Amino acid sequence: MAQPSVLTRILFVVLCCLASLAAANVADDVKRLIRAGNYVEAEQLLIVRSRDGDADSSYHLARLYARRLVAPPSEGSAHQLFDLAARDGHVEAMFQVGKHYERGHTVNKDID
Repeated sequence: MAQPSVLTRILFVVLCCLASLAAANVADDVKRLIRAGNYVEAEQLLIVRSRDGDADSSYHLARLYARRLVAPPSEGSAHQLFDLAARDGHVEAMFQVGKHYERGHTVNKDID
């Protein structure tokens, strides 16, 4: 199998760095919006990132819904997003899913 050229490797690293910077900028933008009380704008950014498979965005969107800072699409939206983020390895989301089952919040209580 042929090895990628040096230029291909460099391009790959640059693209990865740019993607990482874009993710960091979105996270910074979301934090700034939340601190300023612009929850609807933060929600819109988080929805896009969550749909792209970003577990951290799914978690933070769930928190906006759970805290009723924006109107969730449905009663179980926060739990569904916590569950999605948890399945993608987000530890804090795993904790929230456990709390939901412990308390029976939008799911059947299950602590056995």
